[in-house]
Amino acid sequence: MSKSTSDSDGIDHKVIHTGTSDQVVLGMSKMEVLAAVAPPAIIWFIGRQLIGGTLGTLTYLVAFVWLCTGFGFIVAKDPWMTARFYAETVLRSVSQQPTMLFDRNPDDSGLEQSTNDSLLAKAASIPLKGLQFLSAVRGPDSPEEKADGTVRTQDFVQYTKAYHGTPAVETDEGHVIGALRISPANMVTSSEEEWERQSRFYAKVLDTAVKGNIQIAEYMRMVDYTPRIERYTQREEEIVTTADGEAAPGEVDYTELDFGKKLLADLCRERADVVSMYDLSTYTVDPYLIVEVRPGDVVTEDDVEGGLTSVPIVGRFYTHWKVHQLKRDGEHIPQMITLLEDRLDTISDSIRRLEDVSGHPIPSEELSQVAADHYQAANAYAHADYTSLVRQAPIPTPQVTDHGVETGEVSDPEYDVTYAHLDVEADRDPRTTLSRRHNQLAIADQHAENTSPDSSAESPAEQSKAATDGGVAAGESTSAGSPNPAPAESPGSADIALTDEELEEQYISLLAPEEIERSWMDDGGNHLQIDGEIYAATLFISSYPKDPPEGFLEPILQFDDAEVQTNVSTHIETVDQDKAEQELEDYADALRKKYERVKDSRVEMFASRYRDEADETQAALDSYLQSEHDIFEAQTYIEVRSFNPDALKRAIRSIRAKMSDMSAKVSVLRQNHDVGHQTVAPACQDKVDQKVKVRSEALAAMNPWTTTNLHEPSGVEIAENMATNEPLAVDVYKRDAGYNWVIVGKTGAGKTVTSSQYLWRYKVDNPDSFVAVIDPLQEFANLQEIFGGERIVVGSTYINPFDIKPTPEDKLDAIGHEAPYREWLDSGLDFLELYYKMQGFDFSEYRAIWSKALKQAGREKGITEEPKTHDPEYRRQEGYDGEPPTMTDVMTIVNEMSSDGAEYVEDPDNESQVRDREEKATTVINNHVEPFREGGHLEHLAHQTEVDLSDTDFVYADLQLKEGDEEGGGLMMHLLLDLLYNEVKSRPEPGMIFADEFHYLLRDDMTVKSLSQKYRHHRHWDLSIGAGTQSHKDFFGTDGEGNVHLTDNAEVMLELSSMEIYQYVEGMNEQWGKRLGLSKDEAELIDNLQKGNLADGFSEVLLRVDDEGCYPGRVRMDHDQNPREAVALMYDPSEHGEDYKQYLKQYDDACEWRWS
Repeated sequence: MSKSTSDSDGIDHKVIHTGTSDQVVLGMSKMEVLAAVAPPAIIWFIGRQLIGGTLGTLTYLVAFVWLCTGFGFIVAKDPWMTARFYAETVLRSVSQQPTMLFDRNPDDSGLEQSTNDSLLAKAASIPLKGLQFLSAVRGPDSPEEKADGTVRTQDFVQYTKAYHGTPAVETDEGHVIGALRISPANMVTSSEEEWERQSRFYAKVLDTAVKGNIQIAEYMRMVDYTPRIERYTQREEEIVTTADGEAAPGEVDYTELDFGKKLLADLCRERADVVSMYDLSTYTVDPYLIVEVRPGDVVTEDDVEGGLTSVPIVGRFYTHWKVHQLKRDGEHIPQMITLLEDRLDTISDSIRRLEDVSGHPIPSEELSQVAADHYQAANAYAHADYTSLVRQAPIPTPQVTDHGVETGEVSDPEYDVTYAHLDVEADRDPRTTLSRRHNQLAIADQHAENTSPDSSAESPAEQSKAATDGGVAAGESTSAGSPNPAPAESPGSADIALTDEELEEQYISLLAPEEIERSWMDDGGNHLQIDGEIYAATLFISSYPKDPPEGFLEPILQFDDAEVQTNVSTHIETVDQDKAEQELEDYADALRKKYERVKDSRVEMFASRYRDEADETQAALDSYLQSEHDIFEAQTYIEVRSFNPDALKRAIRSIRAKMSDMSAKVSVLRQNHDVGHQTVAPACQDKVDQKVKVRSEALAAMNPWTTTNLHEPSGVEIAENMATNEPLAVDVYKRDAGYNWVIVGKTGAGKTVTSSQYLWRYKVDNPDSFVAVIDPLQEFANLQEIFGGERIVVGSTYINPFDIKPTPEDKLDAIGHEAPYREWLDSGLDFLELYYKMQGFDFSEYRAIWSKALKQAGREKGITEEPKTHDPEYRRQEGYDGEPPTMTDVMTIVNEMSSDGAEYVEDPDNESQVRDREEKATTVINNHVEPFREGGHLEHLAHQTEVDLSDTDFVYADLQLKEGDEEGGGLMMHLLLDLLYNEVKSRPEPGMIFADEFHYLLRDDMTVKSLSQKYRHHRHWDLSIGAGTQSHKDFFGTDGEGNVHLTDNAEVMLELSSMEIYQYVEGMNEQWGKRLGLSKDEAELIDNLQKGNLADGFSEVLLRVDDEGCYPGRVRMDHDQNPREAVALMYDPSEHGEDYKQYLKQYDDACEWRWS
């Protein structure tokens, strides 16, 4: 974008400060001083010259009071206020009703609203009415102005009707609004260039797609973590009452559980408490874009440029006449909704130009829910079926005669209103689709119903009930034939409404709060009080920087205070660009003329100010002319809420300080927080009206939609999002790229604790899932203590590398019936090849020997390509022993081959082939298999597997290796991975295998090749493979020219891993990050992540999820927030000893174990 060169400071003026051209004396406007001084001077003159005497003396007193009052107003008001605005504000605060109460039946309820009938209030109302009619420069509207008599909370609501089946809601101003729910991009780790590109596209969206007024709103609301809390609570109950499924409910209690189950129950209870804390203190931000259609827009939108609507005065009368005609014909609201839908669709389509951002129109019921959540300062989202409560859905579809002639009336067969169907599960009812595009169908359906012979047979009560889906409020019931049920008496409930007035009353009552108190009228508090417990105050940006930086509002949108909720709303009004340009030119010319007029006069002190403002205005104009973007009038309002008034004050101070750091000034709407609350509401009504001229680039920088959170209800909580302070929860089984995951972190960074946390939470959330951990260095022994299950100690536990498991029928259908046998054979040969390589032998020479021997040993055990032979029970029925072949069995076949090779070659008469086979078999028996014989260090691999994994859902494979033991590590991890992989294949439930110190597997090409095959096939078996390693460099190799690159197999594994967790990684830089697909900023972030330590209570991670992006997070492990989990998962036998229970007891003061 080209920049202006007119401004000496080189700033691109994206926010245009036109201000006032009045002269200023001691910080006070000359006109305001004149208003304070001139009237008392005139009064004094009249009293002295025309009246005289005692009466004249009284006029001096009046003049003095006026003078003091005038200057008092000027001094007391905020700088952004005009004296008239401030006067009206003060008069309102004196004359208004201090408290508004919810009242459905003002005539019969007997509820007394508080009134303000004092003499002072009556006196204040007189000049207030005068001020409201004197000038357009006035204070904000108030609920009193639309109420007849005392004001209820219902009068505070700006909505009147929600049109079912459409996005449209009608406001109290007769406008129609709808909203897009925005799904933001995740750009927390994006580069500055990416932010700027996103901002440019966003500005183009505003320039090209926005018509009329819009409101960009970011509403904070509490996140409902109830399902997750219930999961942990339910798991604790299952563990305590059934010993985790081992007994019937109630047969056991906590004291009878073994240690592991007691520990698991305690961890589940703590986790439920921690999530409950999130439930009370965590807010999420929901972004919306609200679009408005005014009554005259349906006329002016289609009018050609230069048409009647653009002619001054005539255009206004013409528009009014056309609107009147449309209303008379019953077409006005349908056309307004059609136009609203068109505008929403246009903006939604344009938003797709933004990377990873989308906007979807929401139905009127959902918009009503957003409004209720705002007005009531409560979680309206807790309603399971809020849509069915929104009863206000009259259908303004013209009724037709038998001949198809529209009568222009809307009617119910019995009650003179037409209702919308409220079944949210049903297909969209065309009669409730009020747009022109569906109007014809709606009329046809209406005609069909009105002429149906069956319709007259229904009783009026039945018709009313059918038309309203029964009209029963949530949790209430009505008698089937009652035509006049009692109206609901509290917010959030609804009953049958029989007239338009009842429908509107019912709807606004659904949205209204119980009580609204203007605290500044009673206790001097500078806030609004909602329902007696929520304190709210509204602020706005009274001074912007000329060129707002990217993410200008992020300090507010990401405000981190558990006691405070902030809602941010930016009102944007499109303006005529030619007119805006002309206004800037006229303003600059006016300032220059004033400068010329006063520079040599007695008031030359004003000259420099006029010159500077003229130069700045010209620079702003030049910037606009050189840019490619439009000017809008806009203002951002911030509502701060809290249960604690002190926290509210603290938040206001903090927000003002944060925005001051951004060169912006934030002002508080003193004594106007009621209309501030309405201005922030999703109603497209800027009641405060403090807009400034802003170019679209500035608006794009202020509202970038670049921060979001990833919290999948079925996912596992991994960390706290550092940008939003919300839990990050991921379900790897929902990823398209694959179910696998990788965690990388240097020793001491927190990798082991983060992995342990993920595994135990996954297992608790999925108790039926099979989980196995391959642990070379005994760093995950705590999980075996918690979950029990089988412990495989490598070196002392017999493991058969040629074990085979039956494959479930449903999985056979997916992979083919030949696959299991082929995989079994390949797995056995891969093990042998790896063994040969580690012994320094060439396996390629002997592969045929081992392949023949393994196949023959399998046949002798009844194992063939037929999948049913893989079931030991089937083989026993066929007369076999049901066991798979062992290394000893295969060696026996090789031994037979050495003495009689003719049976193991294709041509038994070919003496050369037979001799070669016998010689190689002899070499194998004499030189290659000694470690597998009795007394050899691999003897434990020559027997049947001694552990039965079919009866357990958790396996801890303890390799008991030492750092540097690459031979044992690679071979044994390969073998264990095969064993566990085969176990998962045989199960119908999903499985997860985690292998720590994954570099043992990555250092051998043979193992990596075998591993990559398992990665490729993992979806067939619903298997998630987790890999933990200390360095990103383990995935890379070097070619002959010394170039570093991802190895082919490692590339496959990473491509099939949908989740990567990075902790501090030594040596991470831009170059390594690029090889891993990370940006420069992401690589730099990893290099600066904080390592885990108990003093800080957390470690930092960068979570990368396919199709979701990167999220910086904190893994909390601290003695204040989650002491049990922290202590249980930070256990290290090498540091804390072998007695896990004794280790845990040391922290009983912090953990309060129930078992200790």
